[in-house]
Amino acid sequence: MPYVRHIMITFDPLNYGAMMTYMKTFFDKAEDMLDLKRGRLVRVADDRIIVTTGYVDKESADVGIEQVRPVMAGLAEFMIEPPIQRQGEIIWSYDSENTALTPGYIRHLVYGFDTSKYDALMSFWDTTKRIYRDVSGLIRIRIARCQKPNNRMFQTVVYDSKTSADAGLEKMKSVMAGVDDFIIDDPTIPGVAQFKKNVSISAG
Repeated sequence: MPYVRHIMITFDPLNYGAMMTYMKTFFDKAEDMLDLKRGRLVRVADDRIIVTTGYVDKESADVGIEQVRPVMAGLAEFMIEPPIQRQGEIIWSYDSENTALTPGYIRHLVYGFDTSKYDALMSFWDTTKRIYRDVSGLIRIRIARCQKPNNRMFQTVVYDSKTSADAGLEKMKSVMAGVDDFIIDDPTIPGVAQFKKNVSISAG
């Protein structure tokens, strides 16, 4: 089953240029990883990036982290706090029929859910595809169930631009309103005003 790893890195903004030069080492290394399906680096704040890597399966992801471990060790000199890592299997996906669109903006959402309602939540996601078809500029959605803690979802929504993401926000809010029945209050996930309960959002 497809597997994804998200690593959030907090750094000194003054070192952004030097850090990105160093990150080229990672990109060069990634070209030799045959089972790496996709890689994305998103600056979600002045001092924060999220590195996302998608693999064929968990076994490939485990091999991949060993291959880039030396790169991550060198990246430590730019960090101002330990990185936060979340990973897990892709359990749901949506792909736009417009294959000509190029990724230009990504929104990550993280939330805890009631594990006893997992099957119902999966059924709910299937009903949302008709809504996504009407969101201009939406390219794909991937939802991963975090390995640890396993009551947490990491949702990645890819658009062609921030303009499209902002224009589609009301429709996305309507979807999240439906998800609210499944979300649990989790004090370890910071709440965000535009969605109910504890949904953490990072975008860039």
